[in-house]
Amino acid sequence: MNEELQSLSLEELAGKAREGNIAAFERLYRLLFPLVLKCLLAVTRNHQDAEDLTQDLFSHLVKLLYSYDSQRPLKSWLLAVALNAARNYKKRESSGLKKVFEKARAEGIVNTSGKDNPGNPLIEKERNELMLSALRKLPSLDELCFILHHVEKLKIREISEIIGLPETKVVSRIRAAKRSLKRQLEGRSSWNV
Repeated sequence: MNEELQSLSLEELAGKAREGNIAAFERLYRLLFPLVLKCLLAVTRNHQDAEDLTQDLFSHLVKLLYSYDSQRPLKSWLLAVALNAARNYKKRESSGLKKVFEKARAEGIVNTSGKDNPGNPLIEKERNELMLSALRKLPSLDELCFILHHVEKLKIREISEIIGLPETKVVSRIRAAKRSLKRQLEGRSSWNV
């Protein structure tokens, strides 16, 4: 049975999961959990919140699948559901402490005084931290579009469907993100733009 599930599309797996096939649901979970988590992390900018929202979404997924239109790509539909959950969460959450934390992080200084030594694990770690820091300084919509396009390799059309913006606006957000990242990373001793 598991070999049969390996060859099914996400949409076919969703159909089987909707019918109560636990193995199909588990496969959907393994395939889609990392993508949903990354997406929600880009929106919430908090790993614990993103993980909680992702777990909550998957705990309700079987019920949610009954509203899924199998003519639509499952990945796009699920990310749209996840973004709606994140928006609702952000509206509910108390923003006082979170705003203080975000402001402190945005004003943090990244130490780039180390010597440039390609292949050095410390330099690689620093580069990753610089990129993450630069991504976090982007407006959340720009960050989300950039991650969905360049990390998750989604097409502009798919991103447009997920976030509910015209394709031209998605392209504009991705370009703005690239410009901002380039400005932020230029001149850093451990980063070549």
